[in-house]
Amino acid sequence: MCRMRRLLQLQLQVVLILLAASRVRAALPVITSVTPYGSPGPPSVLAPAQAATLQGTGFGETAPVLTLNGTTCKLIIATDTRVDFQVPSNASAGKGSVIITTSAGSSVAIGN
Repeated sequence: MCRMRRLLQLQLQVVLILLAASRVRAALPVITSVTPYGSPGPPSVLAPAQAATLQGTGFGETAPVLTLNGTTCKLIIATDTRVDFQVPSNASAGKGSVIITTSAGSSVAIGN
């Protein structure tokens, strides 16, 4: 009987831990910089079809969605703090509004 009671207590503890973990919400992603690969111009200028790096925090464990002026960018590689991406070929050269979206939500737009 004592063994059965201990087993039930352990099961209850596991259930409570799982419930608490499910209520923890990930922080929204934050962009700290956008840098084009090998850009001859200022570092914040993006060109069509060019690769670039986005750095920040909270990009998540699964692939985020990255948009430039509302157009989805092709991801090259993504980690929790860095995303390498390709600027859409139909994008206008110059600065743009970059947003990253994860399961936790969307970042504040960076750019102009």
